[in-house]
Amino acid sequence: MHRESYFSDAKRSSISDKFAEACVDGELLCQFGMDVDKLVQFVGLPFGDAVKLAEEVSIVLEHDTESDPFQLQSAPLELW
Repeated sequence: MHRESYFSDAKRSSISDKFAEACVDGELLCQFGMDVDKLVQFVGLPFGDAVKLAEEVSIVLEHDTESDPFQLQSAPLELW
C-alpha cells in the first residue's frame, strides 16, 4: 500500500485526535515520533499505524535537516 493511500483523511483525523488527547505537540513528535513503542504505549496508536507514522516522521525529519528546526518543532500537529 502506498503511503498516500494509507493515510486517508479519516486515519489522519483519528491519529491527530489521539495526539491531541495525549498532549503531543510538534516538538514531542520530533523527539519521539520514530519510537514505535512510545507511539503505541503513550499515544494509543495501533501497531501498524505507529510503524507507518514512524516511517513518515523519519522521512520528514531527514528532508528538513537543512531547514530551521524551530519551524519544524513548532509546526501545528495538523500538518503531520
